[in-house]
Order: sequence, then C-alpha cells, then structure tokens
Amino acid sequence: MGHAADQEGIFLEAGGCHYLGLDRKQARFEQGTASELRHTVGVLLHAQQGAFSMFTEADLQFGSFGADNIRAWKYAQSLSWSFRDRPLRPAVSLLGAVSSGNTSAAAPVLQTFNPLFPRGLYYGCIDSTGSPNATVIHPELSLTISPTVSILATHFSFWRTSAADGIYSQPGFLLRAGNENQSRYVGSLQDLAIRWRADRRITFEALATYYEAGAFLREGSPPGKNFAYFSLKMNYRF
Repeated sequence: MGHAADQEGIFLEAGGCHYLGLDRKQARFEQGTASELRHTVGVLLHAQQGAFSMFTEADLQFGSFGADNIRAWKYAQSLSWSFRDRPLRPAVSLLGAVSSGNTSAAAPVLQTFNPLFPRGLYYGCIDSTGSPNATVIHPELSLTISPTVSILATHFSFWRTSAADGIYSQPGFLLRAGNENQSRYVGSLQDLAIRWRADRRITFEALATYYEAGAFLREGSPPGKNFAYFSLKMNYRF
C-alpha cells in the first residue's frame, strides 16, 4: 500500500495481482462444446481521497478450447462519491464493465470471457445476464433515512460486446445464441431495496425489481418479455 500527501488530504492506494486457473472437460460456448483449459491473470487497484473512491480491475485470459486457443479479457471500473455530512448522507456510484465476446463462431480463437468462480447474484438482485460478452453501465444511489433505515436504488443497462456471440448467465452457461439477430441491446434492470434494522439482531428488507427486455431479447425466439419481482425478507443474526 502506498501513501501520497497532497493539499486536500491523504490519498490511499491498494493494488494487487491475482491468478485463477480452470480445467473443464466439457464447456459450452457459442463457438461449440469442447474441453477448456483457461488461465486468468488480473490486476486490482483501489484508491480513496476524502469523499471519492475508485476501484479498477483488469483481467486477461488465455489457454485452450479443444484444438483452439483462448484470448479473452475484462475491464471493470467504479467511481463513488460519499457525502456523509449532508442530509440523508447520499452516496453516488457509477460502475461499468466490458468483457470480450467471440467475433466469429468459425474463428480459431475463443474470445468469450469466463467469470470462472462468480458469486450467485452478480448484476442486481436477479440472475438475468452474466459478465461473458457483456458491456454494463451501473449507476446507483444510497440514502440513509435514519440510523436504522436505508434505501438503495440501482440501475443496470446491458449490451452484447460482440454481436456475433450470445448472452450467458453469470456462471457462464449459454442462455441464448447470438445468431438470432444483430441487436446488441439486451435489456435494463432496476432494483429498489429498503432496509430497516429493528434491533441488533433483526433486519427487515423490502426489494422491488423490474427487468425490461431489450431489442436482442424481444426479436429472439421465443421473444423476451418484461417482468417484475417483489420480496420481503427478515434476517435474524445470532
């Protein structure tokens, strides 16, 4: 970790590198089904100064897919501003990510990014679109209504990075082939979460989600549809 002083205060940086490996006997992508040996090397960078914070991740993947090679990548960036001295203590974030997709099913190189070991819900509160072959813009706003009540509003817009590749779930399963149409816009997702901490053990949460299918889904077969989801949840912490 490095420290650098300036006129506005202390600027903190934390960085690191990582490696992940994956060996699957049978993997399915738009390009086909074959054995997959994939290596991922990446860099992480976090910086913070006052109310501003930034996070950057860049990943490069290589290896083999059957008799073909793998060349894939992902870049993710987040910028956040937190105003703790203002009413409702707003925090505003702008996040985005771009990951590679296959440019041709006949190419001798697999270019579809694989998230490897992702958490169950990655983009939003429903499993709609994963990070392979995805360009994502994600603004969010959080407000603190009181010491025990908070609100989080988020929006996601999804596009296919490559119109020649399909869309995938976050674990990397092919959801819809990319040759159905040339539209890149997949859809958008809105989440609204309200959390109330009743006491030190009990928390209640109300969640409302709305997904709007984009041109790629609407023009596919079967046509994609808009849908809404609502839930109430109580957590008890022992």
